Order: sequence, then structure tokens, then C-alpha cells
Amino acid sequence: MNIKTRILLSVILLQVTGFALVLLNHQQRATDGILAANQQRIADESYQNMRYLDARAETLAGPELIPAALTLLQPQTSPADSRLWLFSAAGDSLTGQPAAGITSTVNSLLPLPGGNQKTRIIRHADSLLFIQPGRSGLVSVLQVPKSGMDALVSHNLNDDMFISAAIALLFISAMALMLEILFKPFEQVLQRLRYAVARNRDAGQPILQKVHYPENNEFTPLAETFNTLVDQVGEFTDRLSHSNALLQREQQRVAELNTSLEQRVSDRTRELAEKNTELQESLQQLKLSQQRLVSMEKNEALGEIVAGLAHEINSPLGISVAAINSLQDQLPEFATLPPATLTLTRENLDIAANNLQRAADMIERFKQVSVDQSSEQRRDFDLGDYLHSILLSLRPWYKYRPVDIRVECPPQLFISSYPGAIAQIMTNLMLNALTHAFPDPLQNGHIVIRVWQQQDEILLSFSDDGRGMDEATRTGFFEPFFTTCRDQGGSGLGGYIIRELTEQSLHGSARVSSTPGAGCEVQLSFPRRP
Repeated sequence: MNIKTRILLSVILLQVTGFALVLLNHQQRATDGILAANQQRIADESYQNMRYLDARAETLAGPELIPAALTLLQPQTSPADSRLWLFSAAGDSLTGQPAAGITSTVNSLLPLPGGNQKTRIIRHADSLLFIQPGRSGLVSVLQVPKSGMDALVSHNLNDDMFISAAIALLFISAMALMLEILFKPFEQVLQRLRYAVARNRDAGQPILQKVHYPENNEFTPLAETFNTLVDQVGEFTDRLSHSNALLQREQQRVAELNTSLEQRVSDRTRELAEKNTELQESLQQLKLSQQRLVSMEKNEALGEIVAGLAHEINSPLGISVAAINSLQDQLPEFATLPPATLTLTRENLDIAANNLQRAADMIERFKQVSVDQSSEQRRDFDLGDYLHSILLSLRPWYKYRPVDIRVECPPQLFISSYPGAIAQIMTNLMLNALTHAFPDPLQNGHIVIRVWQQQDEILLSFSDDGRGMDEATRTGFFEPFFTTCRDQGGSGLGGYIIRELTEQSLHGSARVSSTPGAGCEVQLSFPRRP
């Protein structure tokens, strides 16, 4: 949209706005004036009509007076919906029964003097009453509704609005013609400027030429300024070309540097990949070493069990041998044995038999536990009886210590699981409690192993009333190589093996809770049939 169109639209907008404001003001004033003029016109016509009737009253005596009065007294300028009523000088209606309000209004004005009395205009409800008395004794009452008066006003206003609109249109046309005269030189200059600015489509840039403008008017400085701008653009284009050449050289140098940088990045990436490979190999070796340490820890615990069990076996077997030797020494005296000797012989034989049975039972339990720990086979077994077997194999570690160990397990609680894993877990828990919870061999204490079943889950609680653990020790309990007795040969794998066997072999979970000075509790949860 060019400037001429903008100015024209602005003028039209201002003209329409001013016309609307003037029209609103004029309409309000015109409405009041037209309304008053129409009322006066009807009143004047009613007065003239009554004078005309008075002049002919002598020739219209009798019954012809009322019909003639209705015809003569109806004003021609009144609206179509107006109605004429005739009253006598006494206030009686002569043309039907009008509304009660009209009759009471007329009666309130009686007596009305005849002669040259002007028409009275009285507002009644939504109507105007034009009351005109005459010398003949008749009183005409013209009832004009408000809607009829509004229609008259609207008709007159429409004529005024048409005239105003025509004047506004004439003004707009004059403004358009004036703008055309004013902007014609500007359009000529603009056309010359467009011709002066061409575009090189191949080069993708404009080509500027100077403007030839021979006229001497208000647009001459504009043409001179444009020609100056053309010169400045030419100089700037030359400098820009020089800068562009420098920029291209710099871009080429940056591209070479980028190529070199990519090569260096590639070399560093390859070096990092080699280092990463080495780290992966080192991590794999570390995991293998960790597995070897875990295996060594298991074998070490098993070796300690074997040594302790061998000691337990030697005692009953030694007693059995001594009893049997004593019996052999007394065999020659069997013939002349007194009753006391016979009694002693029977006791020795009983002692030998009992101790040999104990040795057989211990060897059998040891055999089963050893097989379970080494084979890692799944089988069905009584969990309570198996816990007692494990404690029996660990008896050398607590036999001479004042620590009370109690197992609370429902009888005949058969499960299908991995007894070797359970044996290793209980062994680590017992040795950990005897080493850390009760570090003093003469310290009294209690260890309670509670087992119960919740649906298909087995819950095992191993608790002691030893010295407990602080938060840092409790947090690292299940971490590999975490120990508080490294100077005493601790490997830090006991808790880690407990968690790994619970999660990997038993498919369960393990957690620990402890408070310094209040003991420790390890809770295991695993399915009855994993």
C-alpha cells in the first residue's frame, strides 16, 4: 500500500468519523426539532379544521354534523394510526366509547371556552392528545400514538441523512482528486528510481545507476541525494569485495586447521580406545581375581571346618579306644569276676558304643555338609535339621566360649533349594559374629537363629547382642573387600559372599540392621522353591 492510498484512507476515516459524530449530534437535535415541528403542524391543522367547521356549522345542523365533523377535523399531516374523538361541551363522547383516561382528561379541562382558542397538546400514556374546542359546542380530541410520531421523525431524518451522505461522498472525491494532483510528481520520481535500480539476476545483487531528473521542484534534492547514495554504495561495494577476498582466504586457512584438528582428534580417539581396551582387560582380570579370592575364602572356611571336625572326632574315638583297652586288660579275669567288675565292664562297653555312635553321626553330618558345599546341587531337605548340622560342624569355634546359640525353626520345614549356599552363608554369619560381635573370647553373648515361613517365602533372621556396628560399617557390610580387621587378616569378603549367595543362588535378598552397643541382625528372604 503506497503513501497516497494511506493518506486517502486516513482522510476517508477522518471524514467518516467526523460525519458520524456530526450526524449523531445533528440527529439528536433534529429529532427534537422535527418532533416539535410535527406536533405544531398537527395542532395548527386541527385549529384550522375547527375554524372551517365552525364556519359551516349552520349548514350542517342535525344528524349530518357528526359525520361531517369526523371528515373535516381529521388533520392530513397526522399519522395513519391516529384516531379522532368528538366530545360535547358537557364532556360526553359523541363517537363511541374512548379509553377512560381520555374521557377523564377531557372532563378535567371543562368548561372549554369556544372561539379562537389554540389547540392544547396533552401527553396521555404512550399517546399525545390534541384537544381543540369550537364555537359550535364540539370538542375534537385527536389521539396520536408515540409510534406514529416516531415514524414521522424517522421519515424526515432519512431525507437529511441522504443529503449528508452525498455531501461526504463529494468531499471524499475532491480529496482523492487533490491527492492525485499532489502525488503525480512523486510517482514520476519513484518510477525513475525504479528504473535506476536494476538487478543482476546472475550475480544476485542490485545494480545502481544515477537518476537523471531535469525538473527543478521539491523532488530535486531527493534525486541528488539518491545520486550521492549511488556513489557511496559503489565505494562500499569495492571495500566489501576486498573484505570478501580476505574472508575467503581465512576460511581456507580455517578449513586446513579443521582438517588437521580432525586428524589429531582421530589419533586421540584411537589412543583412548586402546586405553579403554586395556582398562577393560584390567577390569576383567580384577573380576577374575575377585572370584579367585571368593573361592579361596570358601576353601579356607571349609579347611577350618575340617580341622575342627577332626578334633571333635578324635576325642570320642580316643575315649572309645581307652575304654576298649581297659576292657581287654580285664578279659583274663572274666571267669572269676565279681559283680562290681562285671558292672564296670558293662559301663566301659556302653561308653565305647556311645562315643563310637557319636563319631559316626558327626562324620555323616560332616560328609553331607562337605558334599553340599563342594557340589552346589539342589535337593530337598529339612531346613531346621540342616541348620543344626551346620552348627554342629562349627562347634569347635564356640565350644569353649560362653555364647548361647539357639535355633528357632518350625519342625519338618522342608524346602527345595541349595544347601551348600545356605551352609556357606551360615558359616560366614557365625564366624563374623564370633569375630566381630564378641571379640573377647570370655564375653557372654547370645546368638538367635529364627526361621519362619510367609506363604512361599522363607525368612531367616540371624541376630546377636554383641557390640553392633556404626552407620559407616553397616553401609559397607555387603561391599567386597570391606573389613574393619584387615590388620588381623580379614579379607572383607564375608558379607559380600552372604549377599551374592543369597541373591544369585537362593534368588532372594539380604539386609542388615544394627545399632552400636545393641547388637546386629541380618535378615534373609528367599523362596521356598527358587
